Amino acid sequence: MSDPVRVLGAGPAGLTAAIVLAKHGLEVEVYERQQRVGQRFHDDLQGLENWTTEGDVLKELAQTGIEVNFHCRPFLGGRIYNPSLKPLDVNSAKPVFYMVKRGISDASLDNGLAQQAIEAGVQLVFKKVMLKNEVDIVATGPRGTRVIAAGITFKTDPRDRAYVMIGGNLAPQGYTYLLVSDGLGTIATVVTPSGFNRIHECLEGTIQTYRELLGIAIEDPKRWGGYGNFGILSSAVEDGRICVGQAAGFQDFLFGFGIRIAMISGSLAARSLIHGVDYDRLWKARFLAMMRTSRANRLMYGGLRTLAYNFL
Repeated sequence: MSDPVRVLGAGPAGLTAAIVLAKHGLEVEVYERQQRVGQRFHDDLQGLENWTTEGDVLKELAQTGIEVNFHCRPFLGGRIYNPSLKPLDVNSAKPVFYMVKRGISDASLDNGLAQQAIEAGVQLVFKKVMLKNEVDIVATGPRGTRVIAAGITFKTDPRDRAYVMIGGNLAPQGYTYLLVSDGLGTIATVVTPSGFNRIHECLEGTIQTYRELLGIAIEDPKRWGGYGNFGILSSAVEDGRICVGQAAGFQDFLFGFGIRIAMISGSLAARSLIHGVDYDRLWKARFLAMMRTSRANRLMYGGLRTLAYNFL
């Protein structure tokens, strides 16, 4: 009997890899240092990106064996504000993104994937610290910090909506967003290093601005923070260990939407182990061109000033 495949980290990338491996008959163990999945989050609303390719993300995930057993609401558009608060309504014939919840609630993406993993026969081991050289797949999240986010999650009116503000004093070289789904809301400010020392000031200004603009009700707010990193590696295999998600720097450089690329990278890692295919060849064929484009977009976006953001 062969040794189990060991995965370090029970986020979307690690759990996706585990599910695909288990459905192909392999024994899989996932090690998570927290006491349960989703503990980094507080039912934050996030976007499962769907605009960079022609194919729908849910169909792509279904082809790998991932089901939708979590809160997943399609959004066909939303409203974007420039730094002068001039609005632009964006609409699409297909979902621009799918709204998901992150955290420990039953409806979260994290719990949904964990349930699928258990049903597939994956052994989830919590409160266990493993070294990278003891596992086969590394899914431990960001290696460093290139962007930080601060936000609140709160109860509000039930109408689904999505708003974004780009640039300006509230989000230096970054953006803010307000997402609402099923009576739960999230407001956040995302900034690059130039705004790190002002992040709390930026968040307070963001909350006040959305309140004044939209008159939104904010009940029982819970504060949270997060960080992210991105980069293009020459290889996502280190000492024979496959790195997935943000552990490999996989991320949309422009606006930080990383759930889709994390989950697909997990499925590619599983495919590499199942079929003996070179992992670097798989992810480069699927992501490299898109990541290079998003890096160019980020460099351009980061160099803009207020007048240019208004024009953009």
